[in-house]
Amino acid sequence: MGASGLTLTGHSSITTMVKEASVIVDNTIGIKKGEKVTIAKDSGRTIEAEVLASVSNARGAEVLVVDISPYVIPWQTGRYADPPEHFKELVKSSNVTLVVTDQEFSQRFSHSVHHFLNQTEECSVYQIDEGMGTWDYSAEDALLIADRSKQIMNAFRSAKTVRVTSPGGTNVTLSIERRDCLPVTPIMPRAPTQSATPIPLWGELNWAPIEDLTEGRVIIDGILMRSNSESAVNNPVEWIVKGGRIVKVSGGKEADDFRKALEAADENAYVIGELGIGTGHKARFGRMEEKGRLGTVHLGVGNNKGVYPGGTNVSKIHGDGSIRNVTVEVDGRKIIEREEVLL
Repeated sequence: MGASGLTLTGHSSITTMVKEASVIVDNTIGIKKGEKVTIAKDSGRTIEAEVLASVSNARGAEVLVVDISPYVIPWQTGRYADPPEHFKELVKSSNVTLVVTDQEFSQRFSHSVHHFLNQTEECSVYQIDEGMGTWDYSAEDALLIADRSKQIMNAFRSAKTVRVTSPGGTNVTLSIERRDCLPVTPIMPRAPTQSATPIPLWGELNWAPIEDLTEGRVIIDGILMRSNSESAVNNPVEWIVKGGRIVKVSGGKEADDFRKALEAADENAYVIGELGIGTGHKARFGRMEEKGRLGTVHLGVGNNKGVYPGGTNVSKIHGDGSIRNVTVEVDGRKIIEREEVLL
């Protein structure tokens, strides 16, 4: 039995959860004595939230745990419910907010953060990956992901064109000329993004590609956004992209669901608004975090303004599709091949 009389799942234990929570508190975020920490959790992740609270408290932080299950449950039935204004005021008055909820909900909430909060080193928000205590994750893993990300990001400096190919049939080119990178790694200064930073398994380098220059064929064989969901596909989904926009979607029911999500939004939902390159070796396939896995690339559709540097596209939605076993070339130079960095 765990905290609050709840049973631990999988292969986790309180001991391993404390170790991994300590990596988050000490190495990833660096929570300090006297800081105000809010932990927003749902009923399914109570133990993880309580362990994070205990470790933060042991470092001298002032910790408050808030159950936002009433806003997570509607998401699980197909409807996103934004947390109330007084919760947002609590986030604004905290030095650090940790969102320990269903990961699809936390991802959706993440893209609304910039609408109510200008994050700074004194006030920042993080999403905590699911399954703490089962990650087999250490401070050394966090350092490795951060160092690898810097190495890859340096190879993209002053880049103009990125080409992504895969054995599944992806062959797409994007322009990132004069667009800065938005890195998301386990160890970096606070408030690296204007969304809720996912930690600690992810390593992710993001660009807003020039909105009308993406061209090619994309085969999504990993995670894909559908209506109120972003999960692994059972069958590949093909996008044909011309002039930066998706002009054709094919591939069965999951393709139909993706197309309906775009149709229900607006015309700008069809725009390729994000290029994301994974750099982490512990992110797990079949979960949302696979977008931060080395050897994957994800393309985001829809809104990129306000989150990704230089982005100009405004849409009601932002969602991703991931491509596995990629080869990434930058201005004709091969940088990544599957899970190997060629630098």
